[in-house]
Amino acid sequence: MIPKVPDGATVDSLLLATSRLDSSTSHVGAWQKFYGSNFRTSNPFGRRAGALSTNAFAGDLSPEQIVLRHSAWPVYSCLVSQRSAQAWFRRTRDGTEPHTVPEIHSPVKGELFASRWRSCRACVRLQQDKYGTGHWMVVHQLPGVGYCPTHGEALDLECAACGSALGSGNQSSLPGEPCVRCGASVAKPTEVRRSSGEEQLVSLYTALLGGQATGLDAMSRRAILREASDALECSAVATSLEERVLFAFDCVSPEGLGCYLNVAVSPRTFKVALAGESTNAVPAPLHLAVVAVALAELSARGRSVPDRPASASSLPESLALRKPDLLQETWSELLSLAADHNMPQAALTALLAGESPVSIEARSFASQSRIDRFLRSLPGERLGIPS
Repeated sequence: MIPKVPDGATVDSLLLATSRLDSSTSHVGAWQKFYGSNFRTSNPFGRRAGALSTNAFAGDLSPEQIVLRHSAWPVYSCLVSQRSAQAWFRRTRDGTEPHTVPEIHSPVKGELFASRWRSCRACVRLQQDKYGTGHWMVVHQLPGVGYCPTHGEALDLECAACGSALGSGNQSSLPGEPCVRCGASVAKPTEVRRSSGEEQLVSLYTALLGGQATGLDAMSRRAILREASDALECSAVATSLEERVLFAFDCVSPEGLGCYLNVAVSPRTFKVALAGESTNAVPAPLHLAVVAVALAELSARGRSVPDRPASASSLPESLALRKPDLLQETWSELLSLAADHNMPQAALTALLAGESPVSIEARSFASQSRIDRFLRSLPGERLGIPS
């Protein structure tokens, strides 16, 4: 029997509802059946959307629909280059390539999702009437979200009787069902501050999940953040973007903002995020929180979102002098490859110029291992980079 499911429900929520219709008693056994023989709890890429589409939904829900409508891929793929996003999409859909990106089907572990499952009572009631059961929704599990963007209600977080996490921490029950620990049926909502920053972040999440906002790669982020910083400096009461972000989330320090988003944020990491730099040191939720506030500031001042700067892909003057044979098309291709490996443009420029792209002081310039991976990805020797 194939279940009807709401758009935006998490993949694991769909699995649990489907396994119950199939009278499966073992959670892992159901996963193995639906994902195929390659499934392993320690191997997220055994959980490929293609197998799930065929085995659980008989093709009624396509692999593409599973990734686009039931995972956080639309939220986090916007932060990388289009080429990286497409590769990420293929790996999630097919599950055939090595594991090089975070698992994005299932919340709870990792910085891409909240640490506990959360649900909206109003959503659950509507889902029970329409689908027969409540579902865990992707948007409710994203960092910094404490209320439902549809109904405005605070999200339920734990059992009101025993304090256990909803779903017992491993999502063995669906929203609206009795607590798996004590059997109580009353959940306790989160205590949210409902800051303006949270509202701005939730609006951005909603737009991304709905396919209404794209293009937040490093170059676009830098353009947006520069424009917002300029707008703030030109305002009647000049202030910095750093101050506005902390104020928007009712935080007094970067560490406090990290607690809000359930990620580790140091003052240095915060400054890198404010510059829009693409580095593994900056958690994705922090990038999105900073951009959400910047976009709100631009909107409040009647400024439009800047286009991705055309000059960003131009060949640097110093590099053109050192390597006059380097074509603009080649430089653009190198920029795309460097973005795939989270390698700063400054490091690429230094590498092409024959200089060391490793900064011992900053450590965020480009590590030697990152450079080695980048060199291995190059299409032959025609690009003129020393190995």
